Amino acid sequence: MVNEVNKLIFNTLVESGAIYIPEVGALAIERTPAAKSRSRVAGPTLAVAFSSERDGESLANVIATAASISADEADDIVRRWLAKVSSDGKVVIEGVGIIQNN
Repeated sequence: MVNEVNKLIFNTLVESGAIYIPEVGALAIERTPAAKSRSRVAGPTLAVAFSSERDGESLANVIATAASISADEADDIVRRWLAKVSSDGKVVIEGVGIIQNN
């Protein structure tokens, strides 16, 4: 289950640019344009940015749609997934990154 939810998060970020994870926050793709210095050009970059704001589609909605299940069942999956990927103030999402409470 953990790998499947991680893949849904990654795919949603790629497709729509943002996703909201209840009780955690929002993840969004941040694009940095190419930059030119005196002797070279640095290509554009993509990074995952975290926000405490509610931005993007809810992870529960993404799961409910992908698995054709009810909102309550999807909420339960989010709770169980979060329990498995959280420890010591960190949320580890393979293929996406680590959210750490400082």
